[in-house]
Amino acid sequence: RMQSEYLVEAKKIDNAYALMKAPLLISGFTARLGQTLPRQMIIDIIESNENSILVRGSIHESFEAAGELFSGYRKQLLADPEIGPFFDKILSTGFVRTGGTGDNTISFEITFQRKPPPP
Repeated sequence: RMQSEYLVEAKKIDNAYALMKAPLLISGFTARLGQTLPRQMIIDIIESNENSILVRGSIHESFEAAGELFSGYRKQLLADPEIGPFFDKILSTGFVRTGGTGDNTISFEITFQRKPPPP
């Protein structure tokens, strides 16, 4: 019985150590976003909770060019060694033309779904 209790507690310690060893620090995350962000994109808001991070912003390009830029950036984030490994999914959750006639402004939203903690 003591052996099984020990194994349960040891597993908890191992899991806590694994989380501490590779934490996602929001300061590092936002710095990396800034380093990788294409010049045509602007981040307006970053919101975070325990399960996800939501990034909202705008792109000042034609709708077609903005779509290609946005898609490429999302793929770049997935492949980025400082961002991709921390997330289960990086999803496009919004892409809408917001400018009026002659205004090439597109609003975007990216949702980063965190990987679940180890059991």
